[in-house]
Amino acid sequence: MVYKLTPYRNQLNLGQELSDPNVPFWSTVGASLGYTYDPLIEYLRNNKKFGDDSVDLSYSPKNNLKGYEQYGSSLLYAKNADHMKSLKRGIDENVKRREILENSSFWSQIGAGIFDPINLVTLPLGGPALTIGKTFARGAIGIGGLQTGLEAIRYPVDPLATVSESALNVGFAAVTGGLLTSAVSVPARMRNNSFDRMVSNAQKAQNEQADLDNISVMINNKTLSEAQLKTFRNKYSIKTTEDLRVDREKIAKKIDDINVKMGEADPQIMPVDRLGKAKLQKSKIYQSKRLAGIDNELGVRHLEIRNTASSDKYAIASGGWIGSLISTPLKRVLGADNIDYAKRTMLEMASDSGVLLNLHKLGMTLAPSIYQRAVIKNGEWVQVYQKVLKEWGDQIDTDAKTFMGVNTSDLAVRAENFAGKPNARQTFNDFLIEANRKRTFAEEGATPSEKNAIQELNKFFTKWETRLKATGQIGDEFNIRKLIDDSELELQRLKNAFEDLKIRQPNAPRFRTKFFEDKIAKEQSKISENTLSLQTAGDVMPAGEKSFLPRYWDKNYIKKNREDFEVIISKWYKDNPLIWSKGADNKWVQTNLNDSTEAIESRVKKTVDNILNIADGEDVPNVGAGKSKHFKHRELDIPNQLVWNYIVQDPIAIMKGYTHKVSGKYEFAKKYGGKDVEDVMDDVTEQMYAADKTEKEVLAWRKDYYHMHQRVVGSTLERNPDAWDNQIAYYLKEAAQLNYLGSAGISAIPDFAKIMMEHDWQDIIKGLQGLLSDNKVTLKGQEAKLVGEAIELIQGNSHFRMVEDITNDVNASTKYDKIKNTFYLANGLAPITHLAKTLDSVIRGHSLIDMSIKLTNKKASKLEVSYLARYNIDEKMAAKIAATPHETTANGLILPNTLKWETSPKVDDETLTTFRTALQSGILNTIIMGTPADKPIIVDGVAYIPMNVAKAFGMSEHRVVKGYARVESGLLGLPFQFYSYALGAINKITMSAAQGQMKNRTVGLAMSLGLGMMAVQVKTPSFAFDEMTWRDWFSRGFDQSGIAALYSDMFYQSLHTGLALSGKNITGGLIQPKFPSDDAYGSTIGLGGAGPSIGYDYLEALKDMVAGDFSEGAKNLIRSLPFMRLWFVKGSTNEFTNKFEDWF
Repeated sequence: MVYKLTPYRNQLNLGQELSDPNVPFWSTVGASLGYTYDPLIEYLRNNKKFGDDSVDLSYSPKNNLKGYEQYGSSLLYAKNADHMKSLKRGIDENVKRREILENSSFWSQIGAGIFDPINLVTLPLGGPALTIGKTFARGAIGIGGLQTGLEAIRYPVDPLATVSESALNVGFAAVTGGLLTSAVSVPARMRNNSFDRMVSNAQKAQNEQADLDNISVMINNKTLSEAQLKTFRNKYSIKTTEDLRVDREKIAKKIDDINVKMGEADPQIMPVDRLGKAKLQKSKIYQSKRLAGIDNELGVRHLEIRNTASSDKYAIASGGWIGSLISTPLKRVLGADNIDYAKRTMLEMASDSGVLLNLHKLGMTLAPSIYQRAVIKNGEWVQVYQKVLKEWGDQIDTDAKTFMGVNTSDLAVRAENFAGKPNARQTFNDFLIEANRKRTFAEEGATPSEKNAIQELNKFFTKWETRLKATGQIGDEFNIRKLIDDSELELQRLKNAFEDLKIRQPNAPRFRTKFFEDKIAKEQSKISENTLSLQTAGDVMPAGEKSFLPRYWDKNYIKKNREDFEVIISKWYKDNPLIWSKGADNKWVQTNLNDSTEAIESRVKKTVDNILNIADGEDVPNVGAGKSKHFKHRELDIPNQLVWNYIVQDPIAIMKGYTHKVSGKYEFAKKYGGKDVEDVMDDVTEQMYAADKTEKEVLAWRKDYYHMHQRVVGSTLERNPDAWDNQIAYYLKEAAQLNYLGSAGISAIPDFAKIMMEHDWQDIIKGLQGLLSDNKVTLKGQEAKLVGEAIELIQGNSHFRMVEDITNDVNASTKYDKIKNTFYLANGLAPITHLAKTLDSVIRGHSLIDMSIKLTNKKASKLEVSYLARYNIDEKMAAKIAATPHETTANGLILPNTLKWETSPKVDDETLTTFRTALQSGILNTIIMGTPADKPIIVDGVAYIPMNVAKAFGMSEHRVVKGYARVESGLLGLPFQFYSYALGAINKITMSAAQGQMKNRTVGLAMSLGLGMMAVQVKTPSFAFDEMTWRDWFSRGFDQSGIAALYSDMFYQSLHTGLALSGKNITGGLIQPKFPSDDAYGSTIGLGGAGPSIGYDYLEALKDMVAGDFSEGAKNLIRSLPFMRLWFVKGSTNEFTNKFEDWF
C-alpha cells in the first residue's frame, strides 16, 4: 500500500485535522489509482495518437503555455494544438486527483491503497514468518522496493511529480508496507511473479517510444547510403557506448560552431568568404554523416540491449495464444524462456511467415528462412518443364496446352495413338525420356527441339552441380581445403572457450565440460575426414559417367527383373574389383576385393537388398556429416548408361525429386557456411549454456530443432519405410483417402473466402477482371508456378493439402500414383486448388508491390507495415521492390515479371528471393496446406521419450537428440491423417484473425461461413439436408469454413465419441452429430484416425457377409471402396447398393 504525498502538503500528516470528512471513500480510491497509473496511461495513449506524422511545423508550444508555465518542460514537446490540449487535460485531471487525496484522511488513503493492484497481488512481500516483527521487516523492505520500481516508471511521465515526493512515497511505502504485511500472508511465488510481470510490462511500455525513435533513426535514415552505414557500423562497433556518446556531443558541438561561422560569413564582401563558406558546408556534411553513423549505432545497440534483456522480440504477438494451444516445435521454442539466438535460429530454419511476431509490429524483419528459400527452388524445374513442353509441341507440330495443370495436348496425342491413327506422334513422356537418354549417353539431339530440350536439362543440372560445389557438398579440392581451414579455426576457438570456462567456473557442471570435450573431438574428426577426402578430390564424376545426373532406382522394375539386374551388377564387380576404402592408416586407398564367384554373388545380393531398402530409391552422394563429399563414394559406382533400364528415366521426375531432396541441404549449407545440423545445434547450445540455461532447457531446444531440420532439409523417416507397421499405415491411409475424400474439392470452396480476408476488395476485383478478360494477366498468373505453387497436378501432390503422408514420395510415377492423381482431379481438389492459387498469386503480386510503394512513400498503414514485415519486407526492401520493372494494366493491376528480374541490373538476388518467397508463402498461407511450422512432431509418426522414462523400458538414447529416446512408426501418425489443412488453418485463419492480420476480417469471415454452409448443402444428400435443422447447418458450415480450424473438428469428434460410448449428447441435443454414432467400437476406433476407420468398415462388411447378412455386408463393402464416394458417383453408388437387399 502506498501513501500518496501530494505537492500541496509540505510535510507528512498522519492525522485527520486537514482532511475533509465529506470526501467519499470511493473517490479516494479512484484518485489513488489515477495518481499512480494514469500518467503512464496518458503517456502511452498520447504517443500512440500523436505520432511523428502528426507534427505541425507551424505550431509553437511556447506561445500556448499561459497558466501552465510551471509544466513547460513537459508541454514544450506538444506536436500540435490537439496534442497540447490532451497534455493540459491530463495535468488538470492530475491536479484534481491530488486535491482529492489532499482532503482525504490518512486512514481513507490506507484503505484505498488496498485496492491498488500491486498491493492486491503482492501482499505480503515479507512472506510467512514466525513473528510479526520479522514479517514487518520483510514487508517494509519488499513494498518499499516495489514502490521504488513503480516510482522509477511514474516519475518521468508525471508532469507534477517531484524528486522529494517520489522519495517520500518510497519511504512511506516501507512503513505502511510493514504494517500491512505483518497482518496478511499470501504465497510468495504468486505475489513476486505477479509484480515482476506488472513492472516488466510497464517498463516495456515505457521503452516502446524510445524503441520506435531508434528504429526510425535506422530505417528512415536519409543521410547515409547502405555502404556508408556499413562502414560506420564497422568503425563504431568497436567503441563503447559511453565513448560514442562523448563523440556525439563533440560532433554536435562542431556542427553548431560551423552553423555559427556560416551565419557570420558574408559572400558579398569577398570571394574568399564564398570559398570559406563552401569549405564549411563540406565540413558540415562530413560531420553530419559521422553524427548519423553514431546515431544509427546507438539505435542498434539500444534495441539489441533491450531485446536481449526481454527476449520478447521473437515472441508470437498478442492474439497468438489461440493457436499456441496446439504445441509444435516452432511454437515451443518461441514461447519458452529461450535466448534470442535460439529463437532466431529456429525461425531461420522453418519460418513460413504465417504468424505475426512482436518484431513485425515494429516493422522489423527476418530474412527468408531456409524452408522458404528451398521451396521456391521448385519453380526452377517447373520452368524447365514449361520450356521442354514447348519444345515437344514444336517437335510434333502442335500448340502444347495445359488446363488446370493437365497436359491436354498430350492426352489428345495418347488418344490418337490408342485409336491407331496413322503416323503416330511422340508423346510428351517419350520425348522427355529420349532427350534425357541422349543427354546421359552423350548423344546429340536428332532435331532442333530435342537439342534445345537437352540444353535446358544441362542448364538445370549444371546449376545444381555449381551450387553444391560452392557450399562444399560436392568436394572439389578448393572447397575441402576451405572446410579444413574453417574447422581448424573453430577447433582453436573451442579450446580457448573451454579453458576460459575452466578458469571462470572450476566446478562447472559436468554437462558443460562434456559439451566442450565432445565438440572438440567432433571438430578433430571432421578435420581428419576432410583431409582424407583430399586424396580423392578432383574429378567429381563416377568412372565412365558422361554427365551429372542424380540416380533414382526404379525399385518396382528391379523387383520384377532382379535376376537380370544382378547379372549386370555382377559383371561390373568382376570387371572393377578396385574400390575406395579406408586403410589401416585411416587413409583412403583403392582396395582389390575378392573376385571369387561366391564373394561377388554375396556382394551383389547385399547391394540389391540395400537398393530396395532405400526410402526413396535415391543413390546420390550423402552430404551429411562425416561422409566423403565425393561422387565416387556413392553406394554403387556404376555408370548410369549400364543400368539405364533400372533407374528413373523421366527427367521431370528426377528434377523434382532432386530439388526436394537437395534444396534444403543446399540452403542450410549456404546459410551456415557449410556447417551441418549438429554444428549449428552446438553453436546454439554453447550460447544457451553461457546464458545459464539448464541442461533440460538445452536438450528440449535441440530436440525440437533437430526434428524441424529433418522436416525442412531431409526426411523424418529414419527407419525402413517398408517395415510392417509403416506398410500397414500406408495401405490404411491410401484406402481412407481414396474413399473418404470424394468431396474434398467441395470442401475446398471456402478457400476463396480466405483470399477475401487477405486482400483489399478493390484488388480482388482487379485480379478477377484481369484473369477473365486480359490475356496479359493470365500469362502473369504463371508467377505462381515460378515460386513452386499451383503445380499440384504436375507434381502429383494435390492430396498433401488434406493428407499427412509419412513418405511424401515426390517420385511418384507408378500407375497407381497416376490413378491417385486422377482421383484428386475428379474430386475437384486439384482444379479448385490450382484456380485459387492462381487467383491469389495475381492479386498478391499486385498487393506486394503496391504496399511496398506505399511503405516507401510513408503512406503504408500500420497493418500494411506489419504485414510486409511478416513476409520479410522492411522499408529498405520495399524500396527495392517498388523500383523493380513491372507493368500496370488499364484498371490499375500491377503485374510483376520476375523472369525479367533475373537478368535486370536493377534487381539483386536477395530482392528477387525475398519477393518470390513472400509470394510463395503468402499463397500457401491463403490456400492452406500445413507446413513444417504448423505440425506437432507426433504427426510424423515420431515421438521423443525423455530418458528418465525411456530407460525403464530398455530404450536407447538417440544418437543426436541427447536426453531422449526416439520412437518411430507410421501407426503413430494415423490419427492425424486428414489434419494437414486443419493444423495450418489454426495459424493462418484462427490466429491470423485474432492477431488482426486480416484486411477484411468481418466480410471474409462471413463469406467463409457462407461458403462453408454452401459446401455442406452440396455435399449432403437432399433427403438428409431437408431434415437438417438450421442450427446443425450453421454449426457444420462453421466447421467446414475452417474459421475454428482443428477446434471445431475436435468438438464434433467429442460429440460423436461421447454419444457412442454413453448415449448422451454433450450439447443436450442442441447440435446433432454429422453421422450416426451408435457404434461404440467404431467410434473408439475412429479416434485412431481415418485409416483405422476404413479398416474397421472393411472388417464389419466382411463379418456381415460371412455371418449370413450378405446384402448388408456387400453394400457397405462397395461403398467403402476407392472412388465410391466421389461427389458425382456417391448418389448412384448408394442407389445401386440399396437394391442388394432385394437381389440377395
